[in-house]
Amino acid sequence: MINRRIISIGFFIIASVLMITECCNGFGASIAYSMQDPLTLSPGQSSDIAIGLQSFISEGDLIVVPEILEGKEIIEITDGLKEYHVTANQDTGADVHLRVSIPDNANPGKEYAVILLFKDITKREGGMVGFSSSIGASFKVLVAGKPGELKTSEPIKFSDIALIIIIAIPIVFIIAILIIIFLIIRKKK
Repeated sequence: MINRRIISIGFFIIASVLMITECCNGFGASIAYSMQDPLTLSPGQSSDIAIGLQSFISEGDLIVVPEILEGKEIIEITDGLKEYHVTANQDTGADVHLRVSIPDNANPGKEYAVILLFKDITKREGGMVGFSSSIGASFKVLVAGKPGELKTSEPIKFSDIALIIIIAIPIVFIIAILIIIFLIIRKKK
């Protein structure tokens, strides 16, 4: 009985110390595109976009390193920075600027997946336990037709059956209304 009490008190003290010290941090990455809402570009076209980094910790700035995991053939980081300093508790954070370039020979309809990983490499001082975090950002790039190329639709061709159905439905509807009117008038007499 005493051993259980001592173990419980020891566990409570350890848990309290871990909760009081800053043992982990958090940050997020936001982008206007996703796998469900892709960036659409034509062959030979490029676009500059930004991924916003924001810290959710109350004290201390973060140092974040980006890494392109997938989509290296179409994307590049244009800032020229190896590390991004994300200021704590600020609405703006830091932006990672990217250029997405579609090759001239890309086929319309092709999809590219872009996956980036942002690693927190901040050195922590003090405390018994520290967690380093990383967050991913991913989006899809869809290749559209060439710029200025208008897709013209072919004229709609009705088959004979479709034409008969389109004409027959209103005629049947009118006949049904006339029959109903005739039955109503006959009942009143």
